[in-house]
Amino acid sequence: MAKPTWAMQPPKLKAVDTAQAARDAFVTEKAGADAQTFERSDAQTSKATVQRKDGRELRRMTVYLPADLAARLRVHCAGRDVDVSEVVAEAVAALNL
Repeated sequence: MAKPTWAMQPPKLKAVDTAQAARDAFVTEKAGADAQTFERSDAQTSKATVQRKDGRELRRMTVYLPADLAARLRVHCAGRDVDVSEVVAEAVAALNL
């Protein structure tokens, strides 16, 4: 027998990350009116940094690219013997954010 609706607990509310909300607003603004927003409950966020052998301190980030663009990026980086992270960092830096 199902519990009556008055006996059920209200859904748990999650805390709002204002910095994330600002980033989401920026992305939506740049993407235009037909932007879609997806919420992932399994998303992992980490503020841990990685120390590279050359002394650079980097933060790990996952970026989703269209499959054809990701393949071209891999080929580009492999052909020039450079790290994908370096190429992406240079491209983002060129945006002058």
